[in-house]
Amino acid sequence: MAQTPVAQQPAAKPPAAQPVTMPPPASQTLKPAPTQTPVSQAPSATIPPAAAAPPPATPPAGAGTVKQPVQTPPVGENLPATVVRKTPLPAAPPAANPPAANPPAGGGTPPTAAGVSPAAAAAAAGATTAPKPPAPGTAAAGDLIPDAGSLGWRSKALTASAEWKSGFQRGIIKSYEDMYSGSAANWAAVAPGVKLSTFKIVVGRLLNLSGLDRPQITAAFPAGLQAAIDEELGTKGTVIVNAQVAVVAAVDDDKQGHAVVVEMIFRDPQGKILAKLHHRTEGRDFDGAVEDMVSELTEFVADNPSPAVKKK
Repeated sequence: MAQTPVAQQPAAKPPAAQPVTMPPPASQTLKPAPTQTPVSQAPSATIPPAAAAPPPATPPAGAGTVKQPVQTPPVGENLPATVVRKTPLPAAPPAANPPAANPPAGGGTPPTAAGVSPAAAAAAAGATTAPKPPAPGTAAAGDLIPDAGSLGWRSKALTASAEWKSGFQRGIIKSYEDMYSGSAANWAAVAPGVKLSTFKIVVGRLLNLSGLDRPQITAAFPAGLQAAIDEELGTKGTVIVNAQVAVVAAVDDDKQGHAVVVEMIFRDPQGKILAKLHHRTEGRDFDGAVEDMVSELTEFVADNPSPAVKKK
């Protein structure tokens, strides 16, 4: 039988020669970087990218072989693949116990962190401190005489009287709790050691609160009372005391009677209250009631008693 010739296959070429790489000297061998687990092998783990290693430094000529420093991974970065850090590490952790502020040398409350004292902070917030009260007995403090007391051993307080409780007629005086009976006036308050007769009394302009306009009132206040005081006391006295006068009430009626009620406040040149009074007079006619008022007010100024007992 005839044989079919088999196609001859070309001869295989010998493999190309591979270049031989010589290993570097042991002194220049770098330690391999830590092996990083591929992300595909740990799908649930979140691994921060490894910091890029800086290029090796080129040694200067003639310096010989330089050993490269070992690259140490940052603290906390070489974590197992199964550990996931949820929060990053702080760059500078805070101090565990912050230092306490030094107290002031003289004691008291230390200032705030911003250097502002609590009082200044309260003022800036709108808080205000209570103003200093005026000195007692001055015009700014009203007409209260704190040291005024009873005007004799039978003296009684106005605020404890039946007249006060039954509807007292108020006038220019604001404080009545320091007023007592026992003088030429029905109710009065006098500062300790004050004698009105040693001053030059000047009666001020009349304030008529009664609503009753009578020529007797106009003639008596202030001209008639001023003339009576000057005649009784003379021209002695160098300190001028202003006497404020007001007709609080007046009645001129044949059925209801004839009466007049007057209040006076005596102040020194500095405005301090020296004395005050509330007085009522009645007469068979209105002329008599006004004349009695002028006479009794003059008597009070000429010989008003000093307080015998200080009010407690």
